[in-house]
Amino acid sequence: MEAWQRGERNKFSGVPEQKNSTTKLQSWQREAGKFSAEGYWSKENTDLKDYDEEVKINTTDVFRKGLVNGKYSDSEARTQWTAHYRMIIPLKTKGKVLIKMTFEMSKIGDGVTDQDIEKTKQFILNINKIWNGNFTLQVTDTRNMSCNPIRLPIEFDIQFAYKGEKIINGERHPHKIELYKQIPIIHGTKLRPRLEKGKTFLLETDPSVFSRAYTYAHEFGHALGLPDEYGYDPITDSYVQYHKSDGSLDKTKYLAFHEGKNRLQQDPQENIMSVFDSCKITERQGWVLGIAAKKVLDDSRYRCEFFLTEVMIRAIFV
Repeated sequence: MEAWQRGERNKFSGVPEQKNSTTKLQSWQREAGKFSAEGYWSKENTDLKDYDEEVKINTTDVFRKGLVNGKYSDSEARTQWTAHYRMIIPLKTKGKVLIKMTFEMSKIGDGVTDQDIEKTKQFILNINKIWNGNFTLQVTDTRNMSCNPIRLPIEFDIQFAYKGEKIINGERHPHKIELYKQIPIIHGTKLRPRLEKGKTFLLETDPSVFSRAYTYAHEFGHALGLPDEYGYDPITDSYVQYHKSDGSLDKTKYLAFHEGKNRLQQDPQENIMSVFDSCKITERQGWVLGIAAKKVLDDSRYRCEFFLTEVMIRAIFV
C-alpha cells in the first residue's frame, strides 16, 4: 500500500488531517478564502489595513524643468518645492481615496474686506469641482493573480479655516494664505500670485486675475506638486519632463513657451497648468498621485509599482 493510502495521504492531497479536523479545517478555509478572488478584499482579511499618512513630496521627484537650449536659467532652477497633503487609502474598508488639503488664512493685507475673504473661501472650496472625478486608484496584489483588482475613486477634500477655526479631521499641517488687494512690490518687482515654498499662497483680490475658479484650481495643482507648463525666461522656451507614477522619468519633454508667448486654448497641449482659463486635466498630472500613493503604501511587506492609463492609476504589490 502506498503512503498516501495508509492515512498519510493528507500531506500529499492538501486536505487537513482528521485529528482536530474541525479547527484545522476552519483555519484552512480562512487561509484559502483570504487568497480567493472574492475573499482577498474582504474586510475580514486581517492582512489588509487602511492607510492614512501626511505625504511630503519634493518636486524633484515629480518633474524636471529647464531651457530647451540646455543653458542654465536661474528662474527655472528655482521652481522646486516640497508639496504636502494628507492621503487616505482605505484598502480594508474600501470607499474613496481622499486627498485632504486645508487652507488657513494667516495674513490679511490693508483694504481686504470680509466680502473679499468670503469670495476667496468659496473659490477655494470649489476647487474640488474641477479636480474631482478624474482619477481612480486600481490595486492588484500579484501574490494572488487569481484575485480581481479593486478600484477606488480619488476625491479631493478641501477645507478652509479663518479666525482660529478648527478643522476637524483635516490636514494636520495646513497651507497658509496671505490675501492682499494687490501683492506688495518687493525690490522694485511686483510679485505674481503664487505658492511660496510649497506652503503659503500669496493671493490678491484683483478681479482681473483672481475672480475666476480656474486660477485657484491652477494654484491647487502646484500644491499637489505640479509645475507650470509655461516658461519664465523672457526669450528662450523651456521644457517640462515628468516622472511617472512608478518613479521612472517619462521620455517626453513638453514644450513650455517663454514668457510673453502664450499657448492658446484648443492647442493639443492645452491643460490647467499651461493655458489661462483651461480646466483640462491630463494623464501626466495624475502621476504625482501615484508617487504620493507609493509613499503612503510603502510597507516592509510590499514593493509598489504604479501605472496610469488614461484616468486610471494601477498599484501592483509584489
